[in-house]
Amino acid sequence: MASRLIIAEKKKLIKNAVRSACRSGIIKPDEMTPPLRQLAQDYALSKNVVAQVLQELVEEGLLYTIPRVGTFAGNSNRHNTEYYLLLLPESSGYTDSTHLQQIRIGFEGRIAQLGGATLAMTMDMAMSYMNEGSLPPFTGIFDFAYQPEAPRAWKDGTQSPMVSFYGRNPDADRCDTVGYDDIGGGRKATQQLIHMGFRRIAFLGLHTACGDETETVWSVQREQGWREAMLKEGLIVSGLSYTPLRAASGINTALAHDVVQQAINADEMDAAVCVNDIVARALLEAYDEFGIKATRIPPIISFDDSQFARSRFISSFRLPGEEVGSAAAELLSDRRSGKLTGPPVHRRIPMSLISRLTARSTWPVLAGGPTTLHNTEEYI
Repeated sequence: MASRLIIAEKKKLIKNAVRSACRSGIIKPDEMTPPLRQLAQDYALSKNVVAQVLQELVEEGLLYTIPRVGTFAGNSNRHNTEYYLLLLPESSGYTDSTHLQQIRIGFEGRIAQLGGATLAMTMDMAMSYMNEGSLPPFTGIFDFAYQPEAPRAWKDGTQSPMVSFYGRNPDADRCDTVGYDDIGGGRKATQQLIHMGFRRIAFLGLHTACGDETETVWSVQREQGWREAMLKEGLIVSGLSYTPLRAASGINTALAHDVVQQAINADEMDAAVCVNDIVARALLEAYDEFGIKATRIPPIISFDDSQFARSRFISSFRLPGEEVGSAAAELLSDRRSGKLTGPPVHRRIPMSLISRLTARSTWPVLAGGPTTLHNTEEYI
């Protein structure tokens, strides 16, 4: 009997503590309550008992829950009127990519935490439904649909807050943007190679020296980071930056091979920062074609951390798509609530460098990668 009384008293203490925290603003509206495990430890109760207490507070209207996400302060009834639109690229191949799925997961997950609902569709589909009058008024819009070869921006006649993925919206100066810290990535990759003792570090990019760089702003900025790191150490950059000799529509393997051919012909580099895994693949393929021994292949650091990079054990940057999607959701929410005012804000999320050891032909290949590496050579 005493045990039941103690449990009942502890349940009452939890209820009072959570109520007080919500009403005093310690736990703000739409903020998550302390985790079940923490509350269970603090009050020496089982997680099941704590879950019962929180459910009772949900029934009171003090809290609301989002399945597989958590329990939050506030009343969920008011959240059904907040709708956020995620505009997707038209290309089905890109729409289904892992990168876009991560962006979408981050955006939809954060909007759900904030109590809103999302609608994700391509620009063409969204414009069609808008013309039919089938779409609700949107609280905010994340434009991830812009393609340089067919520039369009969402226009629905409203003043809804908008966030674009930087480099993908010709009107980015008029709205908030999110993206990756490409300058920081280029700088970090170069610093890593310098720390390893290399001095003639080449940059292999996919932007032309002149012309419209809208599509490849990320390549321009990664080169900027490489240049900054090299100059800071007093290293020579002249003749070590290789980019396409011609403009091209879209990024393709032919463009990458053009850049790689220049770099190999110059034979000036002892390490390389490749702007993405497409260029890294082209570089290794070129060395394979020339029959160059693995011991002569320079260390490579790339971007995107694709399956190719993982299977060939190339050090590469992993793109935090979920964090970018979440940042877009937070910008829209902050604009909607008035927490964020003034000129456009541009948030850049740092990328994580995944450093890998040299791969040898005798090592097993990663699951899902090629069935074999070359039999006699080693790869960096």
